[in-house]
Amino acid sequence: MNKLLLAAALAGAALTVVQPATPAAAQDYVRDEAYDLDCNGTRDVVLADEWATVGGKTYAGAFAVTYADIGGGRRTSTYSQDTAGMPDLSEYNDHFGAAHASLDWNRDGCDDLVVGAPGESIGSTGGAGMIWVIPGAPGGLNPAGAIALQQNSPDVPEVREEGDAFGAALAASVTSDGVPYLLVSAPGESIGSVEDAGAVWYWRAGAWDFISQNSTGVAGTAETRDGFGATLAVTDRYFAVGTPDEGIGWNDMAGMVHVFSNTFRAGAPTPLAGFSQDTPGISGGPETYDQFGSSLSVISYRPSASASIGALVAVGVPYEHIGDADTSFEGIAHLVQVTNGGKVTQVTAVNQATAGVPGSVEQWDEFGGDVIVAIMGDGKFGTPSTVRWVASADSGWHVFLPTKTPGTGDLRFERADPGLPAYNVGGAYGASREYLYLEEWVGAPAYAVPWSDILAGRQLTYTAIGPIMWPWPH
Repeated sequence: MNKLLLAAALAGAALTVVQPATPAAAQDYVRDEAYDLDCNGTRDVVLADEWATVGGKTYAGAFAVTYADIGGGRRTSTYSQDTAGMPDLSEYNDHFGAAHASLDWNRDGCDDLVVGAPGESIGSTGGAGMIWVIPGAPGGLNPAGAIALQQNSPDVPEVREEGDAFGAALAASVTSDGVPYLLVSAPGESIGSVEDAGAVWYWRAGAWDFISQNSTGVAGTAETRDGFGATLAVTDRYFAVGTPDEGIGWNDMAGMVHVFSNTFRAGAPTPLAGFSQDTPGISGGPETYDQFGSSLSVISYRPSASASIGALVAVGVPYEHIGDADTSFEGIAHLVQVTNGGKVTQVTAVNQATAGVPGSVEQWDEFGGDVIVAIMGDGKFGTPSTVRWVASADSGWHVFLPTKTPGTGDLRFERADPGLPAYNVGGAYGASREYLYLEEWVGAPAYAVPWSDILAGRQLTYTAIGPIMWPWPH
């Protein structure tokens, strides 16, 4: 998946005039999107390029915001660390914009933007990483009011170290009782003497919590090169943390996923479960380089009217080996239910060798490279009748019901299908109640495809979102 990170939305090009709002983080389903950065009630577009050259500094990174005005107008501003008022300056290999998320950090009613630069060097500490919280305002983002945070900042737990990559992944949402929260990961964080074990910082209501695999109740143990937090997914009640480089037994980089509840226990989010392909009931079996958890998506889910709400997690394993052929990177995707009591149940697992699933197993298909689980309609949680989940594979996307029998009633569409812009379309970025979002292989714009078209099996229509923002500031 390329590094185009779209956030929210306006219509573009000479296409259907709608204003589909894109989700806050890659592969997230977002019911109520943020990213109203100029406080006018419409969602804005963020396009980031962590590889941008700024002031002669290669890979410094930058981003552009297209503000959606009431009435359909739009204006674009570009930002980097060299923008007047922004803390710090652009430097080689900062990768400013590698991740971003939006939430109302200061609770003033206007959405704020959080931007990560995992390559940021601080003093003599190379690649320590940093994030910026840039407040939204009626005229747009206010860089002069931005704050830069790193592990040596007041109240932020732990101490910066070389290669921590603080800010490599970001995700934000609002809890079921309306409180914004933020996740920040540092996959290169050392836990004690264990290098590159990884960690996640959880911010809510002005307080930080530090989570690693050595935290109480978290499954597994911090190990060298686990990279805990490499992927993140959020919803109102739950969040998921991916550790695709986790070793399982003798299998390096087999992968693992952890699920947490936003309900606090002992002053911190509650760990519910950790699972992998070594967990009873989860299909497959851990193998070296599987990278279970390379892609993640999570929603709140009620499997029946008599059941409690729990988490429903889609997990991509794009490098899974399928069958006995001398091939690799065919891929598999899992849909897993986690209860508030920590019970883990696989709803289904799918690959292109599954009976009834279109396509065939081929090397480099990377089935599950992107996964998305979404709710059709206005519900705050999904049910078996309202949930659809998506797994990408090579040049196409598979759409499934949350049943144990994939291959029945499934849909598949490809970028070459009538109605799509063919060669432009790459991965699946995320989803909202009305749209599935597809990104380009390189650059912008990306595309919003109505669920109504997909589920009806009719010729697809799309709306381009976000104009191309080239050149980046130099």
